[in-house]
Amino acid sequence: MAAAPAALTAEDVLEVSGEDDLRCVTDLVLRHRGIASVPEELAASLVALKILSLSHNLLSTLGSAFGHLRALERLNVGFNALTSLQGIENCVALTHLYAPNNRIRDMGPLSKLTRLETVCLLRNSVPELKGEVVIPLLGLTRVRELDLAGNPCATSDDYAATLANALPSLETLDGDPLDRAELCGAPAD
Repeated sequence: MAAAPAALTAEDVLEVSGEDDLRCVTDLVLRHRGIASVPEELAASLVALKILSLSHNLLSTLGSAFGHLRALERLNVGFNALTSLQGIENCVALTHLYAPNNRIRDMGPLSKLTRLETVCLLRNSVPELKGEVVIPLLGLTRVRELDLAGNPCATSDDYAATLANALPSLETLDGDPLDRAELCGAPAD
């Protein structure tokens, strides 16, 4: 019988991290644990957390707890049941976000994460790249790698060109090098 969905506990964090104090935890990998939520009071204690992997759990929302993870640089929440990234806005140190295989539609919460360099939203539900869907990306000037393959937006004819225009530092799209000259119609060398 499968375990019931659970909230992450301080005991879990200390056991997995090997630390004696939540304030000293810098890396935390909690995959396949049936975690459905992260309590806000626990997250508030994780002041030094830089790397967090909660992939393959039961998260349906990030919630306000993630607002306390201001030192977080790398986050993996892939293979959950997320429909939104709401709550991630205050993770201002975040450079790498991995959230594949969820049901995320809205990239709005990414707009304040100006240090992002890598964003993987592979196989989600991001709609066509029009207006309100593209606007959150415009301030993400450091994004070099973006993966939106398997989303409805990735099927449009102007998908790569739209993203190349929105993200000036973009080098890799969906795992492939981005050829800006080709997108502009320039002849290949």
